[in-house]
Amino acid sequence: MPEVIDIALVLLLSKSCNDGNISVLAELSSHIHVGFMVGATMKLKHILISACLFAICWGNMLHAASQPFGEDLNQAQVEFYQTGIVQSVYLQISPEDKRRMMAALPECIYVPASFQWRDIKLEKVTVRFKGNSSSDPRQTHKRSYLVRFDKYDDHKRFIGLRRVSFDNGVQFGSLFSEPIITKILQAEGIKTHRCNYAKLYVNGEYQGVYVNLERIDESFLDQHFPESEGGLWKNDEGGNGGDLRFIGEDPKQYEKAFEAKNNAAKNREQLVGFIRQINETPDTDFLSMLES
Repeated sequence: MPEVIDIALVLLLSKSCNDGNISVLAELSSHIHVGFMVGATMKLKHILISACLFAICWGNMLHAASQPFGEDLNQAQVEFYQTGIVQSVYLQISPEDKRRMMAALPECIYVPASFQWRDIKLEKVTVRFKGNSSSDPRQTHKRSYLVRFDKYDDHKRFIGLRRVSFDNGVQFGSLFSEPIITKILQAEGIKTHRCNYAKLYVNGEYQGVYVNLERIDESFLDQHFPESEGGLWKNDEGGNGGDLRFIGEDPKQYEKAFEAKNNAAKNREQLVGFIRQINETPDTDFLSMLES
């Protein structure tokens, strides 16, 4: 039985305006769960991605990508995701809206809420349950939450962030796996999202300790690749082409597998081109294609 390793992968793909070559930054991140067999015949092109967020970013990203990823001019963000600190976060949701959230399951709907961290309090934000582990109406463990600040006001932010999430740790079996792998990757100089822990209170009631996980969204791209104008997708392996296998040139064939998460992602032609390169590049040229 070949050894199976669970890792996570974020593919940040860029195309240089200068030479037109696609440059691939394959970044490990523990939020995306990938299983693959270890062996001499294993290639990146055959990795099956089950829950992947990735971006095809146009423009001059190479300079930005070469900078230290942890540098952040927003000190509040640094403190919000500071390791070794357990944050306290407070959500206020009306009883009626809490009932609506539960009644809508397995659909995770947004409802109005207020959000507070330290002395920063934001009204008229939205919140929903997050992830497959929280969508089952019958489950009894604590549910993950996703807070969105820009649903009612596109310009509204919390310390520069559009969204924050609080993960229950159920999907990956432990609250420790995400922070540990993230710390390892950062120590190796690999660019990844940030996370720590947070105690979450809803209507004053303690919900438990969660993984306070940075979202890979438009704010993430704006901060770390400010000169890019790329598409951001959420991947579902169950859709056609979701395993990164080339199934044709028609972008519509990939719509079920790749959910557009920003306006630029609605154009899937570059996504299709990259998937074709993954599948058609000879083994001997594959690494050089990624590095070009």
